[in-house]
Amino acid sequence: MPHFTLARYVRYVVATFALYGSASAVQAQTPSWQTAVALGTSAGNRSSVTAIATDASGNVYLLGDFTGTVQLGATTLTNPEQRTHVFVAKWNSTSQRFEWAKSTGGSTAFGIAVQGAGVYITGGFTGQNADFGNTTLVSAGMGDVFVSKLTDTGNFVWARRAGSQYDDSAVSIATDGTNVFISGYFSGVTADFGATTLANTGGGFTSDLFVAKLTDAGSFVWTVKGGGPGGDYGQAVAVNGSNVYVAGQFQTPVATLGDLTLTSPTNTGSPDVLVAKLVDEGTSARFVWAQQAGGDGFDYARTLALSGSSVYVAGGFFSPSAVFGATTLTNAGSNDAFVSKVQDLGTTSRFDWTRQAGGTGNEEVIKVAVNGSRVYLAGSFSSPTVTFGSTTLVKAAPANDSSDVFVARLQDEGNQSSFRWAQRAGGTGSDVALGLAVQGTTVYTAGIATPAAPFGPVSIPRQPGNFVGFLASLTDDVPAANHSLARLTGLSLYPNPAHGTALVEMPALPAAAPATLTITDALGRPVRTYQVHSVTGRLRQEVALQGLAPGFYTLCLVAGSQYATCPLAVE
Repeated sequence: MPHFTLARYVRYVVATFALYGSASAVQAQTPSWQTAVALGTSAGNRSSVTAIATDASGNVYLLGDFTGTVQLGATTLTNPEQRTHVFVAKWNSTSQRFEWAKSTGGSTAFGIAVQGAGVYITGGFTGQNADFGNTTLVSAGMGDVFVSKLTDTGNFVWARRAGSQYDDSAVSIATDGTNVFISGYFSGVTADFGATTLANTGGGFTSDLFVAKLTDAGSFVWTVKGGGPGGDYGQAVAVNGSNVYVAGQFQTPVATLGDLTLTSPTNTGSPDVLVAKLVDEGTSARFVWAQQAGGDGFDYARTLALSGSSVYVAGGFFSPSAVFGATTLTNAGSNDAFVSKVQDLGTTSRFDWTRQAGGTGNEEVIKVAVNGSRVYLAGSFSSPTVTFGSTTLVKAAPANDSSDVFVARLQDEGNQSSFRWAQRAGGTGSDVALGLAVQGTTVYTAGIATPAAPFGPVSIPRQPGNFVGFLASLTDDVPAANHSLARLTGLSLYPNPAHGTALVEMPALPAAAPATLTITDALGRPVRTYQVHSVTGRLRQEVALQGLAPGFYTLCLVAGSQYATCPLAVE
């Protein structure tokens, strides 16, 4: 155990505050990969991670699918059928191991959310039935929607189906309090969502988007649709109180969303980007505003995230030029990635800024996440080189028809933004990031990798599976390298040096700002992360220090665009 003399502790305090006090002069550095964990997959089979979410303790929940057998730590899941099965698993970020993993039958899954002790998943299932613990869902046709709840210990609580006699699926899920929201598409003439039946705008075979609300007990409350005679898809849903946001695409000259209409600017029959706001009125909902973007090619939104009244939507565009409000983007190649900030003004909205990234090949943003003014992107790129602002990423095998993973961060600066860094991963095969979650300064991404796949200094080794699901992380050195954050004062803890536990006293926080409290080690790596509920008065919170090696640490509070730090010594 180190001996903490007064002189040694004072030197540590001075050095720590010198580091953070000079943050305004430091530019963000590109973070390195810290971990990369692969799912074990049987020979000739595959696995993938399609979505991830984190809880208040920093644990990561993975959703994906597999064929054959898949190994998640000490748990082996077996799929005896030819179709894919869904799995959901919990990764303990402290012990760096899987705590549990469960599978369901005959499904593909796309969305996961965590609220308290509840884990919620959604997607689609094909065939005649799908098992969720003791619940069996029976399909009405080619493919149906499913939504299910588990406990955070891995037990299924309930499962519900919805849909039509044709192809239907949910793609995204979000929670708020005791409410659960899903979005996706349905293709039948009519589709049932509990007691609600929706009629397809195009008469069937083409798809309409839907947004549905369920209770925490699994009952459908309301469902609304949007679209026209073409193919219309809900790809992402997010919620903030009674405000519900959906993003996707519409492939029709005129799409109807309640009393609103969107008109394709080129009328070529190619999809355009769609983002809209609904208001949850309890037992019903109504569309309030809708925005469109794109050009005369295939343009689409894949994901969205919220920070207060800011709505971040991202995806890809094939159009030679695509219009996002007052901004026109020019495509650098085949398909470029984009991210836009849409400002919710209540009953109207506007595009504040749009940024793109691309090269001569195909790039797209598949997931976006936001933490205060920091906007994170994850997806794939196939160009030999691709630019994110002033950063250029080089693909591992430039001549191959393959893709690499990318993760990037922008800084939202109000009516403009700038890329701060971009990082890549992958080998000579195809690798893609499908999931993204941010917990304090830790950025998690997950997806599909073709072994062997390097993630900087760590690597996913070769194994029998054709391609495998992965979970990887890196540490963004915020706020020390983020010059746009404003310093808060009044963060303290005692006793210090501490042993076992410490009591943290925090200043008053911005009421609407998401806040996290992170303990990082001497190398800047997070070792504990806590979610903090914003308060208008000072807040005290006890933090557990058991399991931390004796030494020097830093306590960091990030709340919206403000931060505070405090040195911590553990005996």
